[in-house]
Amino acid sequence: NESLERQMREMEENFGQENSGYQDTISRLEVDIHNMKDEMARHLREYQDLLNVKMALDIEIATYRKLLEGEESR
Repeated sequence: NESLERQMREMEENFGQENSGYQDTISRLEVDIHNMKDEMARHLREYQDLLNVKMALDIEIATYRKLLEGEESR
C-alpha cells in the first residue's frame, strides 16, 4: 500500500512538473502572439501611410499630366 502511495506521489510530482513546463510554454507563446500582433499593427500603419503617400503622388502626377496636355494642345 505504501508503495502504491509513493508511486502515486511520484506520478503527481511528474505530472505537476510537466504541467508547469506546459504552462511556461503557453505563457511564452502568448507573449509571442502579443508581440506579433503589435508588429502586424505597426506594419499595417506603415502600409496605410505609404498608401496615402502613393495616392497623393498619383493625384499630383495626374494633375501635372493634365497641365502638360493642356500646354500641348495650345
